[in-house]
Amino acid sequence: MIKFTPNKIKKSSPSDFKIAFLIVFVFFLFYFIFNHGHFTNSDEIGIFEQTRAMVEKSELTVPIIHNSFLNEDGERYSQYAIGQSVLAIPFYKLGKLAIKVFPQSWQKTIAGPELIYNEVRWGGTVEIFFVGLYSAFISALLLGMFFLFQRKLRISFKSSLLSTILLGVATYAAMMSTFFLQHTTAAVLILGTLYFYYQWKEDGSTWHLFFGSLCASGILLIRFASIVAIPGLIGYFLWCLYIRSEKRWDWARFPKNRNKSIPIFRN
Repeated sequence: MIKFTPNKIKKSSPSDFKIAFLIVFVFFLFYFIFNHGHFTNSDEIGIFEQTRAMVEKSELTVPIIHNSFLNEDGERYSQYAIGQSVLAIPFYKLGKLAIKVFPQSWQKTIAGPELIYNEVRWGGTVEIFFVGLYSAFISALLLGMFFLFQRKLRISFKSSLLSTILLGVATYAAMMSTFFLQHTTAAVLILGTLYFYYQWKEDGSTWHLFFGSLCASGILLIRFASIVAIPGLIGYFLWCLYIRSEKRWDWARFPKNRNKSIPIFRN
């Protein structure tokens, strides 16, 4: 049973952040074990090719792949939103760094067998291996944020930790950690929006409002289908804005003859 602490306003303690960091680290290592090291569907390739194009050519053109289209300029582009491709750039560059640092034998082991189908590379490079680790990282980050948000909502430490573990090993969060798809990143941004707006509602920090708005504005840049979450997030923001507002209808102070009165606001 989920238990709530008696605090009216729960402030995340340093220990909560340490546990959240530990959750991210442990689950990243756990998901790393199941990392494919290569792509298994065309959606992953469509997102990856944008990352490769930005790093290698400083543009967005892609080769002839599934779910790509020929533009009026004669170049081919992927149909996927650019957000995750941008976020994966550090992982791609880690792969390029590994090529410079690691010996040839290590590189061959990391890259794995060469997988090419219809002239499209599905695996067999160090860059693909490292970009694949993005999925494990973002899934682990989702669990860390999930734990922190529960603690912020005054859920007991034991219940928060248990539900986080269950989310990490018994739901789609585990499966999606092996695929370079956009769904988990979108989930992180939606949860981040709720988390930071809740923080802003509680303490009025401009930074929390900024980060909440940053997460919200990035959702459609990751996956346009996530637009279905926008109305709910707007409603939640308006509710937080109402709570933060210093002016309230003070019905208790209304004159008895309300038909001839005007609203009185509380400062």
